[in-house]
Amino acid sequence: MESGKIENPKKSSIGLSEKHGKKIVVKKILVASGKGKSSKASSSCSKGLAIGFFLTACHMSEVREMELIKYPNPILSQKCAEVEVGASGVSEILDEMSKKLYEWEGAGLAAPQVGILKRIVVIDIREEPPHLYKLINPKITRKSEEMVESNEGCLSLPILREMVFRHASVTVEYLDENFKEKQIEATGFLSCCLQHELDHLDGVLYIDRLSKFKRSRAIKEFYKLQEEKPEDGGE
Repeated sequence: MESGKIENPKKSSIGLSEKHGKKIVVKKILVASGKGKSSKASSSCSKGLAIGFFLTACHMSEVREMELIKYPNPILSQKCAEVEVGASGVSEILDEMSKKLYEWEGAGLAAPQVGILKRIVVIDIREEPPHLYKLINPKITRKSEEMVESNEGCLSLPILREMVFRHASVTVEYLDENFKEKQIEATGFLSCCLQHELDHLDGVLYIDRLSKFKRSRAIKEFYKLQEEKPEDGGE
């Protein structure tokens, strides 16, 4: 998610830069990234995911460079399992995800975006005072009735942006990297960012919150934008 402040309290801006890392190899995990486009996307992703698998037990002591999982890889539609309290290797996963969050110039990153189907999220919305949130098994326990319009994007859907509605404020309970219980009372950009990232843990992308018509239009626009993107990855 792009760093930035909310200029209008009724509109927040969530996005993720299209800069990428290279590879992820986590102990007992082999992650595949779908690279298909248009009509070839489905078959390409199926082949990619065939060699990808997720953590059923959280023995994650060896972490190497992570690779970004992009739409339409079906791993992004999978629901993540909770992390067992006290599981080994979780702090290493959080640290590596945090490094990638800054490398990819994001405001938030969820574990399935790097091929790990566990309920893990890192967030830093670049506001003062700076704060890096490392969340294990986060869950929303309160949602405001008031809704805000949020201009969102996602690292896993490079370049594309769409307007979605989010709750203006939320309360999120989670475990920190030491498995201590914590709580966040969030409003504005942080609230939208939390909702965006926690959606990932349930296999929900922000485009899934659009109407059927708008979602279909957004997907067509996404493929069009990928075709128009410079080969060297430039802006």
